[in-house]
This record gives sequence, C-alpha cells and structure tokens, in this order.
Amino acid sequence: MRAYRAKRRTRMVPAGPARTHIRQLLATGHTWHSIGQAASLNPLTVQAIIEGIPTRGEYPRRNIRHATATAILTIRKDIPLAA
Repeated sequence: MRAYRAKRRTRMVPAGPARTHIRQLLATGHTWHSIGQAASLNPLTVQAIIEGIPTRGEYPRRNIRHATATAILTIRKDIPLAA
C-alpha cells in the first residue's frame, strides 16, 4: 500500500525559479501563450504561476509540479518563440 501511495504523489517544488524565468521571458517580448506552447503547458498554468487566477480568487502559486518547473526552465531566453 505504501508503494502505491508513493507513486500517486506528485513532487512539488517552489515556484520562485520558474516565476523568475517566466518574468524574464515576458520581458523579452514573449507571451503566456508562446511560453505555454514552448513548454507544452496551458497558458493559464503560466498565468497562475505569475499572478494566480483572479476569476477564481486564487493567488499566485507557491509550489508547482516538478515537471511543470522543468518544462518552463528549459525554455531558452535567446531563442525567439512563435507568438
């Protein structure tokens, strides 16, 4: 039973490094949509990391999934993304 629970747990990491990277990408002219597309994520996920989802009354995410952080952090700033 313990092994089953361990498989179902999602590894969470602090959102700070991914949030900083997203802000740097946005400063270079990228959009939530282009970042989401490059990371194979929904643009709302990118928005939720930065500012939360105001329509749901959610604050910016403190922790995100490890896979989400990895996908965002692998986007290079020097390569232009399609808008």
